[in-house]
Amino acid sequence: MKRLLGVFAMAVAVLVCTASAQSLGEAARKVKSDKKPATNKVYTNDDFVSQAPVIKAAEKENAPAADADKDAKDEDKSDDAEKAKAAKAAEWKQKIEEQKKSVADLERELSLMEREHQVRVATYYADAGNQLRDSKKWFEDEKKYEDDHTAK
Repeated sequence: MKRLLGVFAMAVAVLVCTASAQSLGEAARKVKSDKKPATNKVYTNDDFVSQAPVIKAAEKENAPAADADKDAKDEDKSDDAEKAKAAKAAEWKQKIEEQKKSVADLERELSLMEREHQVRVATYYADAGNQLRDSKKWFEDEKKYEDDHTAK
């Protein structure tokens, strides 16, 4: 009897929930209609690059012949600027290569130090006599290893 009453109560609860609940489709339609359309234009580098040749061509068509000398001077200045940029880029590449080499050397030293530590640990724990005789030295070496490891 109690089971039948429990099943009946559960069925009534399910019917009440489904009758008052909004369908998923209706909820999605409501959210979609509430959205505001995006009106902002996002400009990217591609937008500016595509317009640059058009602007330069229009400027050249409207430029008088007297500006030809000025254009030649501007081209010389732009060549100097390009050379300066290339020199600066080469300098930065050199600095980056030096940093990469330094990092690689430190990684190699750290790897070597860790392997030596593993060998020392294996030797220490392999023999119980070492643990009893050299425990003070072991802890001093461990402290030194931890300090060196942290520093590198």
